[in-house]
Amino acid sequence: MFLNKLEVFVLELVLGNKKITLEDLISVTRRGYKVKISDEAYEKIDKARKLVDKYVEEGKVSYGITTGFGKFAEVSISKEQTGQLQKNIVMSHSCSVGNPLPIDIARGVVLLRAVNLAKGYSGARRIVVEKLVELLNKEVTPWIPEKGSVGSSGDLSPLAHMSLVLIGLGKAYYKGELLEAKDALAKAGIEPIPSLSSKEGLALTNGTQALTSTGAHVLYDAINLSKHLDIAASLTMESLHGIIDAYDPRISEVREHTGQINTAENMRKILAGSKNVTKQGVERVQDSYVLRCIPQIHGASKDTLEYVKKKVEEGRTLLMAALESPKGILNAYEIVTASDRMFGCAISGGDFRKSMHVQIEKGGIEMLTARGNMLLAARAAGVQCFDTMFPNVDDMEGFKEEVIQNRKMGFDGKSIISPKHIRFVHETFAPTPKEIAYAEKLINSFNEQADSGIGVYTVDGKMVDLPFFEDARRIIALAKACGVYQGNL
Repeated sequence: MFLNKLEVFVLELVLGNKKITLEDLISVTRRGYKVKISDEAYEKIDKARKLVDKYVEEGKVSYGITTGFGKFAEVSISKEQTGQLQKNIVMSHSCSVGNPLPIDIARGVVLLRAVNLAKGYSGARRIVVEKLVELLNKEVTPWIPEKGSVGSSGDLSPLAHMSLVLIGLGKAYYKGELLEAKDALAKAGIEPIPSLSSKEGLALTNGTQALTSTGAHVLYDAINLSKHLDIAASLTMESLHGIIDAYDPRISEVREHTGQINTAENMRKILAGSKNVTKQGVERVQDSYVLRCIPQIHGASKDTLEYVKKKVEEGRTLLMAALESPKGILNAYEIVTASDRMFGCAISGGDFRKSMHVQIEKGGIEMLTARGNMLLAARAAGVQCFDTMFPNVDDMEGFKEEVIQNRKMGFDGKSIISPKHIRFVHETFAPTPKEIAYAEKLINSFNEQADSGIGVYTVDGKMVDLPFFEDARRIIALAKACGVYQGNL
C-alpha cells in the first residue's frame, strides 16, 4: 500500500487552552513551533472587547480608556481621541537604550504578550493578538533594546518597542536581518495594524514579559547546564578513582532533599559498570569534599532551579483578597473569582467589626456569619480561606480556642500578629497522624478498586467514592507542605 501524498505535521502551540510551560516557550522561540489561537481564546477576547467598547460609548470613567495616564488620570479623553491616546503611549515609552535583546528572547517577549492577551482580560481586539502570532509564525522579531524596564511596575519601554512594530514603526528582524519595521513586515507579507483602538496601547505595554522571557531562557540554559555538570562530575569521579559509596541512596534519604536524592541517583546510573570508581577503604578512607558531596552541591542548585521554574511558569504574582466590610463579604464570591491569579481570601476583623458596630466577643459570635459566608465563597471558587488575627497577644488560651474553632469551621489558616502564635497555628492546621493514616488508606484502596473498575466501595465501614479520594490527596499534600509526612505516596 502506497501513500498518494506526503503528510506534513506542523508542530504548534495553541493559546487559550492551558498555561504554557518553559518547554512550550523554548519550542516557539528556538525550535520554530507555530502558534495558533484557540476558539476558546477568541471568545474571551471578544467578550472583554465588548466591555471596553461599552465604556467608550457610554463615556464611563475608566483609567487609560476614557482618561489619560498617570497624573493625567483626571483628564477626560473623548471617543475620537482614544485611539490616538493608545498610539501616543506606545511612541512616548519606546525609549530603551543599549544592546538589543537576543532574537530568541525578543521572540519570547512577543509570545508571552500574546499568551497574556489571549486570556481575554485586557480588552484588546482580535487583530492585536493575531498580529503578535503572525510575527512569530513569519519570523519577524521586534528590535528591543535591553535597558529601560521599570521592573515590577512593568516592562513599559521594552514592550513599547515591541508594540511599535505592530503599527509599522520602529525596527525589526526578518529571518535574522535587521530592517525598518515596515520593510520587515512587507517582506514577511504582514499588514501592520492601521491604528490602535481604545485600551490597546495600555494592554500591550503593561506587563513584565521582557523580564520573564529573559529569565526563562537563562533558566532553561541553566537546567541543561546542570545535566552536563552531572556528566562532568562523573568523568571526574572516574579519573580520580572516586568512592561511589558516598552516593548510597540511604545517605540522601536521611536529608530528604529532592535535588540531592536525584543527583545521587543520576550519578549512580552514569557510573554504573565503571571499572574506575572504587569502594570505601580500597584506595583511601574517603574522598575530598568536592567529590563526596557532589549530590549535595548539585542538588541544591537543582532545587533552586526547580523553584525558579515554577515561578517562571506561573509568570505572575498571585493575589489574596482582604475582605473587611459587609459589602465585601456579601460580594465575596465575585471578588475571589475576579482573577485566575487569586489564590485565597482573608477577613479583616477590626475593620469588619467597626462597620458592623460590634465588639469582640468570646467565641467570636459577632463574626460567625461573616466567616461562614466567606468560607462558602472560597470553597465554591476553589481558593484558600484564612481567618482574621486574634487581637489580644497575651491571651494564649483565648487564641488557642479561636484557632481550634477556625480549624473545625474549615479555614485553611489564620492571620497572626505575634511570632509566639506561629507554632500553635502550624500544629493545629497540620494534618494529624490519624488523618494522614486514614488518607493513605483511602488513596491505596482507591487505586486498588479503580484498577478493578469499582467506583464506590467501603473503607472501615464507611462508603467512599471520588470526593473522599480527592480530599485524601489534599491531606497528604498538606502534610508534605507542613513537613509532617513520612510516608511514600
